[in-house]
Amino acid sequence: MNNIASRIFGSLGLLGIIVAIGWLLGAPIKANHVEQLIAEARQAYEREASLQQRQESAKAMLDAEIAVISAEKLAREEESEALAEEKEQLATEAATLNSQRTELIEEMNQRAVKNREAYVGRKFERFEPGNGRVYENVEVSSVSDEGIQLRNDLGLRTVRPEDVSENFQLRFRFGLVPGDKPLPEKPSKSEE
Repeated sequence: MNNIASRIFGSLGLLGIIVAIGWLLGAPIKANHVEQLIAEARQAYEREASLQQRQESAKAMLDAEIAVISAEKLAREEESEALAEEKEQLATEAATLNSQRTELIEEMNQRAVKNREAYVGRKFERFEPGNGRVYENVEVSSVSDEGIQLRNDLGLRTVRPEDVSENFQLRFRFGLVPGDKPLPEKPSKSEE
């Protein structure tokens, strides 16, 4: 039995030596493999950290752009509201001015009618309407959009509106009674 026991112990010793040698030989391989795995894990971690940092940076930039756009939107909304209020005020002013314009035109037309009526029956020894002609000893028999009708010893004569001076055109508002067209604009001094 001694022989068997010594064989068993010998085999166990041999097996222990083989395991020890295997472990000694396998340890550097495992260590290299573990180091490689650790290096790959570090690289993956660094890539993930870099990606996360880029995402956070991009998010911060987008947040800043959103803040700028929101501020611009708010400013435009406020400007739009101000313009809407101004538009309302201008519409009210325009309505008031149109009302005043209508009243003024009516007043001007009434004055023109009175001026026309006041001229009827007036006698002139010398009447110069502005067309270069002179009429003597005439009486104004009517003033209408057709012109100024004059009566003298030679009969009736009509001076057309376009043949009278600007003064007469403005006073009698030829072609504008009872219309509501504005008076012709006078040229400004800078245009003359």
